[in-house]
Amino acid sequence: MSSALVDLARNPRAFTAYKNDPSAREAILNETIRRALPEVLLDRFTTEPLEIHGMTIPTGAKIRFILGAALRDPQVFPNPDEFDWERPREASMALAFGLGTHNCAGQAIARATATAVLDVITERFDRVEVVGEPEWVLSDRHRNCEGLTVRL
Repeated sequence: MSSALVDLARNPRAFTAYKNDPSAREAILNETIRRALPEVLLDRFTTEPLEIHGMTIPTGAKIRFILGAALRDPQVFPNPDEFDWERPREASMALAFGLGTHNCAGQAIARATATAVLDVITERFDRVEVVGEPEWVLSDRHRNCEGLTVRL
């Protein structure tokens, strides 16, 4: 939610689009998630030998996926640091909630909660403004907002 509020405050055009165009809401939320996922990496272990770019990784090896970097890869996301909810859908999907059997079971409730909050804010107010600087706590695994003041 903090990232979404900061993105909407810094991108008034996105706020207006979210407010007036319900068909843009999912793309705006996806772009926020892509740019500011709370869990920036995950670890997995190989169950069989795996070859990546000519290098063989043995069974049982730990592989660290740095999602934060993957979601800012300029070959996949042109201008990756830019908030652009109008990216083609295939270039805007976030890995923040995982894929396949490792898909986050709470993804639906997280998206529904974020959508409900943003729907109410954009229905009731004409803009969101960040007051001061957000207080981000960053680690090698997580990105969390510990303090955010907004004016609606």
